[in-house]
Amino acid sequence: MAPSTAAPPMPQAPRNGQLRVMEAVHGWINRGELTRGDALPAMRRMAETLDVDKATVCRALATLQEKGLIQRQGRRLHLSEQATTHNESAPVLGNTVLVVTSADTHADKVRRGWLGQVIEGLLGEAHARQCNAMVVHPKRLETELGALSAARPLGFVMIGSEHNRQTCARIEEAGLPLVLYGDEFEAHGHDMITPDHVIGTRDLTRGLIERGAKRLLRLWVHRESNEERPIWLGQRDAGFEQAVREAGLEVMPPVEFRRSPPAKGVDVFEQHVREVAGRLVEHLTGPEPIDAILVPTDGQIPEVAAACRLFGRTPNRHVLLAGYDNDWATSDFRDRDPTRPLLTTAHDTAHLGQALLRTVIERASNPNAEPKRIALPPAVVDVASM
Repeated sequence: MAPSTAAPPMPQAPRNGQLRVMEAVHGWINRGELTRGDALPAMRRMAETLDVDKATVCRALATLQEKGLIQRQGRRLHLSEQATTHNESAPVLGNTVLVVTSADTHADKVRRGWLGQVIEGLLGEAHARQCNAMVVHPKRLETELGALSAARPLGFVMIGSEHNRQTCARIEEAGLPLVLYGDEFEAHGHDMITPDHVIGTRDLTRGLIERGAKRLLRLWVHRESNEERPIWLGQRDAGFEQAVREAGLEVMPPVEFRRSPPAKGVDVFEQHVREVAGRLVEHLTGPEPIDAILVPTDGQIPEVAAACRLFGRTPNRHVLLAGYDNDWATSDFRDRDPTRPLLTTAHDTAHLGQALLRTVIERASNPNAEPKRIALPPAVVDVASM
């Protein structure tokens, strides 16, 4: 059955014009609107419908011709006899991106947090492109990767879960695209989307300096006692030091420690406050006290604020507090100390999710391209003005 003279409905246009054309052709095949031997719509009509120029259509079709999906017959291009069409052994998950995450996407805190917003952006982009997205738990992936790979999905996105090198290698061996969300996996050799922590922390530090801070301290508290120092923390250091040096101020070394496991029967919040206070005492009571503190995440603001008060230092008056991730409203200890950060950062989480989906589709169409790392900077949020 040849397609009608009017081109079939198209998915929402991605940024890359050639990719847009190739996705359109694959979409016709997947929906059964093209089968072996059918003529493609005229290049002029495709260019008008897809809002690209004719040269872009020509280059995209040349790529599909090289791959053997289409062939020239006379003056028109036709779907080749070798093409696998909708009616015969189409891959079960051929139009599906598998999202590997251990996060409970139904949990209210996840939905409202940054991870839920990243996933929401990814799902929205999948809907706009008329493809499917299916969530897979990483523990199921360990036993079901073979079956999932055999179903030939568009590719995998790993987000909010541990990026196991062995699992990544198995996905790669299956010839499937893989995109990672995170900032600790440069050595894996896969496409990666990540927030730009260098720029985010640089701009956050500049904001504190603009508000009068001259002695700024990084208080890097590790959540787990046995975790390695995160790569993103080194990126945060680079951004901080750049801003402080630009302002001609002293770069104070960070105060960094690993949090102790909660003691049995002890108030967890009070334990955290004492741990922080013990490390801040010399910086808050010495002859040159600090006037600003940066912490890894908004969730640590309540304990730092409470520790400052122990030394008679009012948070955000005597000591400016800067968080990260703009999730202070969901902090576990806001009921114990409702102090907000003066400044924090907000990632364009929907854009991060959209970038993940776009990248896995681009990788599927060009598997031999060099892996890329896309870093998207967050914006500084003035919480005091909210």
